[in-house]
Amino acid sequence: MRKILIIHPKCCIRAIKQIEGLLSTGSCSISLITHKAKYLEKIPDEIKNQINIINFRFRNNYFKRLIFKIFLKNIVFNYNLIHCHNEPNYYIVDVLKVVKNQIPVVYDIHDFTSMRSGIYNKNEAFAYENSNAIIHVNNDFIEYGNNLYGQKNCFTIYSTPSKKYKYKYNEKKTSESLHFVYQGGIYDKEFDLKRTKPRVISSYRNYLPYFTEILEEGHHVHLFTATNPKNLPGYMKLNEKFSKFHFHGCIDYKQLLKKMNEFDFGITGFNFDDIKEESAIKYLNFAMGNKLFDYIFSGVKPIVINADSMANFVKENKCGYVKEKRVSWSDTIKEFDIDDNIQTEIVNEYCIENQIQNLLSVYNSLLK
Repeated sequence: MRKILIIHPKCCIRAIKQIEGLLSTGSCSISLITHKAKYLEKIPDEIKNQINIINFRFRNNYFKRLIFKIFLKNIVFNYNLIHCHNEPNYYIVDVLKVVKNQIPVVYDIHDFTSMRSGIYNKNEAFAYENSNAIIHVNNDFIEYGNNLYGQKNCFTIYSTPSKKYKYKYNEKKTSESLHFVYQGGIYDKEFDLKRTKPRVISSYRNYLPYFTEILEEGHHVHLFTATNPKNLPGYMKLNEKFSKFHFHGCIDYKQLLKKMNEFDFGITGFNFDDIKEESAIKYLNFAMGNKLFDYIFSGVKPIVINADSMANFVKENKCGYVKEKRVSWSDTIKEFDIDDNIQTEIVNEYCIENQIQNLLSVYNSLLK
């Protein structure tokens, strides 16, 4: 039985999917260090009951990092391997300094900070250069990392759901009014301008122009997000103006996959309108988001905006659409008919069960 310590200060769905997959193999005993007050409720009960969850409130200051290193030193040598998820990166530097190559450390870099920001990140550099293996979300990032930090032991693990969450495509609607869904983080420029430090880098999640276009074409838009509606004044105005805009808020992940099966098309991709950094645009074009696979497994056909890797995936697998400028949403989905059988092929190839076998191969290579 492998004893795995997973550390993720901001425990996200990628880590939760991996934990669920690892538990299903029956070959791993798992402990998770995260900030319980913020992230415990995101972890499904059936996972909570099978792992040891250790609370730590991470902060990037000298005193708190010293406390973390002392805390970690007292427990870490009970484990065979440490799997660290970024962001942030600073705590991974502390992990590496505590273990001193006595335990393998896996660096799961699903947010390439230096690439997204266009600024050299010394914590990312240290973590990348000193970890025993690097996990990426997409093969495209491997070359970038090799060029920046040198050749490393790199692998790609996609962030996909389990086969058990697969829902069949709905039959084609006869109505011209279709249902589009978006789930995940979202940005409101109107709210952000009121802040003392606007989050310009988050503007890639500004979906307001896209939602408006869809609604003006007479279709429905369904929004699932954990963001407080008070922080989304622009979207709430859509709610007042259009009866076909539906704000659903945040629901349990399993229920979300089931609920999305009621809709027709899932929106994924980014808005580059307010992004000036070429490196950030390159980063976003390389991204392979959770929601792309969540839509496919839910039986929702994805539509990709401004995201080359995801666009290439849906084109090569003929499982979705790519929205081009000056082409309406209605015309985009008329591009071709998707063979419903392709969903089964994608689920069988990319499900978390298969991704976990790849992850276990990484673990085994480090534990030999």
